[in-house]
Amino acid sequence: MKGFFAAAAVVALLAGCSATRPIATEVAKPVPASQIFAYAQPATDTGTVIVTRDVGLAGSKCPVAFYVDGKVAAHVDNGQTMTVYIPSGKHILGAGPAGTGVCGIVSRTAHMREAAFDVVAGDRLKLRLGFTRDGTYQITPTAL
Repeated sequence: MKGFFAAAAVVALLAGCSATRPIATEVAKPVPASQIFAYAQPATDTGTVIVTRDVGLAGSKCPVAFYVDGKVAAHVDNGQTMTVYIPSGKHILGAGPAGTGVCGIVSRTAHMREAAFDVVAGDRLKLRLGFTRDGTYQITPTAL
C-alpha cells in the first residue's frame, strides 16, 4: 500500500510540473528570422505584437506555431520571443502544433487554440504562448 501512495505522489508531482510558466520578454531569446514567416516588418497602420513562449517541460522539444487569422506566421521555441507587426483591426490569433518533429503527428485543428484580439495601430499587445497542465496549447495576454 505504501508503494501505491508513493507512486501516486510521484505522478501527482510530475503532473504539477508539466505546465509551462511565463518568462519575461527581456530574458527570452529572440526567435530566429528564419522562423518568422509573416508580419516581420513594421508598416503603416500596424500594431506591435510581442509574442513570448513560456518555459517548462511541456512541449519543450516542439516548436509552437503562432497563427494570425488561421495562417502560420511563425514557429516559436521554448523560451523565445518575437515582435510582429499586424494590421490594425480585429484578428484571430492562435497557438498550435508546428507540424515538425515528434509533435507533427498531432492534428493541427484538434489542438490549436485561438482567441480574438483587437490590434490597434501604434499600440503594443503582449501575448504568451504555452501549455496548460493537461497539455493544451494556450495563448493569453501578458504584462510580463
